[in-house]
Amino acid sequence: MIQIEEEKIKAFKEKEKEVEDEDVLFLKSLAPYFKYMNPVQKLRLKSKIQNTIADEIALAMPSPLSNSSSSRSMSIIPSPAHASSIVAPPTNTQQFYESFNVEDDS
Repeated sequence: MIQIEEEKIKAFKEKEKEVEDEDVLFLKSLAPYFKYMNPVQKLRLKSKIQNTIADEIALAMPSPLSNSSSSRSMSIIPSPAHASSIVAPPTNTQQFYESFNVEDDS
C-alpha cells in the first residue's frame, strides 16, 4: 500500500515537471486556436509545424565537409573514389526524413 502511494507521488511530481516545461506550455498555448479550424485546416497546420521543425533541425545539422581534420584534404570537391561516401546535409524536409530511412548495404 505504501509503495502504491509512493508511486502516485512520483507520478504527480513528474506530471508537475512536464507542466513547467516552457516548450510544452508554448504548444498548449496554441491549442485554443485549433477550435476555430476545421479538420483539414488542423491537419495542414500541424503538417506545417512539423515541417518547420524538421527544416530547423536540418539547418542545424553540421555539414560533413565542415568537419575536416588537418589530415584530410581541404578540397571541397571529393575525389571520384570517395564521392559516394560523402553525404550532403538535407536541403529540405523530405530529404531530412529520408535520411533516417537509408538502408545500410554492408
